[in-house]
Amino acid sequence: MKDKVWDKALSDTAELKLFHEKNKTKYVWDDRIHANVFSSNDAEKANQAMALIQEKDTLPAKKIVSRINRESQLNLSLKTDKFSINETPYLKETQWKDGALKLVEDDGMYHIVQVIEVLPSREKTFQEARGAVIQDYQNHLEETWLEELRERHIITVHNEVLYSLGK
Repeated sequence: MKDKVWDKALSDTAELKLFHEKNKTKYVWDDRIHANVFSSNDAEKANQAMALIQEKDTLPAKKIVSRINRESQLNLSLKTDKFSINETPYLKETQWKDGALKLVEDDGMYHIVQVIEVLPSREKTFQEARGAVIQDYQNHLEETWLEELRERHIITVHNEVLYSLGK
């Protein structure tokens, strides 16, 4: 198993890339947004941050966080990332368009979602899907290997012996 499946899937990059190419429709990103998400458990701090974001001469996101966090580093946090609506429930209330801005209350937390860019669904590159491709390729190799073994060897189960093992 180690030689035929696990090691082969990890070391054979050419075969992995070929496997990905043949199955690339299986590895797809959902619709996502690239966004800044400011979070606070204090409504007043969230409103202060929202006001700073909406100013005509908008500060960079990190400057807004440092300004709100002068008294305490726990006032406001920032996460800049690509988000999927399936992974982040409070995004359902946000308008998915470039430049959109929304303050959302979710489970005692206040989130300001600042959409930088809407990213439509697309196939993942090999590098983005590498972990899933390796796992799927290992499963494929295992199935192929087991089928070869079934063709070469007759499998006989001796039920009397099998069930006597548990006694």
